[in-house]
Amino acid sequence: KLPDGRVRQGILGKIDLEKYDYSVGSTSAVRATEATVLERIPPRRAIREAAVYELPHVLLLIDDKDGLFRRIAAEKKAFETLYDFELMLGGGSITGSRISGKVLDEVIGWIAEYEESVDGDLIYAVGDGNHSLATAKAHYEQIKKSSPDTAKDSPARFALCEIVNIHDSSLEFEPIYRVLFNVD
Repeated sequence: KLPDGRVRQGILGKIDLEKYDYSVGSTSAVRATEATVLERIPPRRAIREAAVYELPHVLLLIDDKDGLFRRIAAEKKAFETLYDFELMLGGGSITGSRISGKVLDEVIGWIAEYEESVDGDLIYAVGDGNHSLATAKAHYEQIKKSSPDTAKDSPARFALCEIVNIHDSSLEFEPIYRVLFNVD
């Protein structure tokens, strides 16, 4: 819940980095929505290689025209609450629930339906956290080079992401890093 009372709904899960490509002109199922600054990747990768866990916050935007989130919200009472607390400095609050059992099977089915219903090849657009995801991809690609026989089974093949409906009213799209100098 945002400080102004709006609620953003999301589903945390993992994305297969084999399906992600941040290069310009990519036609992969998971793509960046902004240019990837390659110079940002090596220092992030150095941290990632030494980390036991990395929990980036990557938003994957979907066009939820079929009401996936509405269907999940209807089942919310069946979820186990894992955490529910206020964020610091007036940042709102956060609640996390575990989807399990029959409802988990339904959610997985709904996501599969969504992926199959997409007209075109772009299924997930990286709305925030592109450089974190690009770093995860670079790390995984290095593992593939050094250990090609075991890479497909490596946990590094997957990255933590949050699926969010692009139509969610809590999302605000604003330009960043836009400064003009010496302009009439």
